[in-house]
Amino acid sequence: MGIVSVPPPPVTLGSGSSGGVVAGSGTAVPGGVESTFEFNGLTMNVRSWWDTVLVTEIDGFSDADIRDSRDVNPGFHGETPFNAWYGGRTITLTGKIRAQSLGKMRDIQQAMLLATNDLSKEYPLIVRPGASGPSVMIYCRKNQPLVIKEIQADFRHMRDFQMSLRASNPRFLSLDENYVPITFATMPESRLIANLGSFPAQPRFQLVGPITTPIIRNNTTNKTLTINATLANGEIWNVDIAAKTIKTAAGVNKFSTLDVTSDWIELIPGTNQIQISGTGVLNGTTGLYIFYRHTWI
Repeated sequence: MGIVSVPPPPVTLGSGSSGGVVAGSGTAVPGGVESTFEFNGLTMNVRSWWDTVLVTEIDGFSDADIRDSRDVNPGFHGETPFNAWYGGRTITLTGKIRAQSLGKMRDIQQAMLLATNDLSKEYPLIVRPGASGPSVMIYCRKNQPLVIKEIQADFRHMRDFQMSLRASNPRFLSLDENYVPITFATMPESRLIANLGSFPAQPRFQLVGPITTPIIRNNTTNKTLTINATLANGEIWNVDIAAKTIKTAAGVNKFSTLDVTSDWIELIPGTNQIQISGTGVLNGTTGLYIFYRHTWI
């Protein structure tokens, strides 16, 4: 019997190859110090610019905070773990302001303050890694003072800085929002929706009447969201999973119509079958419109 040739094992995300260099999938999220960053009008780490903000160190991209709860076992070794959840995420950008004149250096300092001084809401921090992976964003705001050290060590117009941002939602999101319409021809209607990320996505559902007791179901996860109400012909309600709100197009709160047995439906990584059902529908008018972003942790 001759020697049987065995094909090499497949190279996965976490493995290498003894046969040579592995280029990488180009799908990993997020990028790192090779990326450019945008935050509330400020662009950082464009190294081809003579005057720029250089990011040389990043903390907080590798993982989010963990909310872990457990009790010790009285009189026994070990402990009893309860559900664990991801918390927020603290992102720290460290680097240097590089300018060719004193005036421009002061301009950049002012721009960094202007970009981070609104503490009333979270802004998207956009990460563009170029050819090494997809561009993503994460919503955050400043949670510590912007630190810019005023030290003149030589004749260059450079200053060290550290920017600390806090994200209440630890998810990295695709820049482009996906849109999937479901209109009625039969009952129930369903569509297959792909989340190309690594973590459950939080979609927005837009319901258009007429429909009575609409039921949105993810058949892949067996999660269901039921609204105990009737939407008139052409009436629009918006269900925001991330914000956990149900509102009319005019912004009127309809949270009280949510059935107590409902789940806040998410889209797990991979393919999800989303189904809509109800009574009193009108073909060509009644619809469910789904907006979502591919999501990573």
